[in-house]
Amino acid sequence: MLFTVSIDGPLTLEQGSVVDFVVTVTKGAGRASRQTFLLVLPGNVRRVLGRDPDTGAPILSDERTVTVDDLDPNDGPATIQYHLDLCGVDRSAAFISAGLYPSSGTPERTRSFTTAVLTVR
Repeated sequence: MLFTVSIDGPLTLEQGSVVDFVVTVTKGAGRASRQTFLLVLPGNVRRVLGRDPDTGAPILSDERTVTVDDLDPNDGPATIQYHLDLCGVDRSAAFISAGLYPSSGTPERTRSFTTAVLTVR
């Protein structure tokens, strides 16, 4: 498989805390179509867009998906880490999913998906 994706976490957050959440994409050598990276956030966390300049409180996004288009497999092997600031908003456990799929054309063997349980306590 030319592409793999892994959820590095952390997979446990405190409610109201902001953490640096990491997902890693590994590209192998070889020919394949360009890929799109997709991260699907569960309802118990929100992505942090920034901080309020007056209060310092996190500014949270309502979007549940994060995408990065056109990862090129033909520029050699590489490891890419995506860092997202996430805030725990609801005490619960839920699934977080990450995956890769061809940016255009027919799906092929380079698809890679993974899921993990993300807990907010």
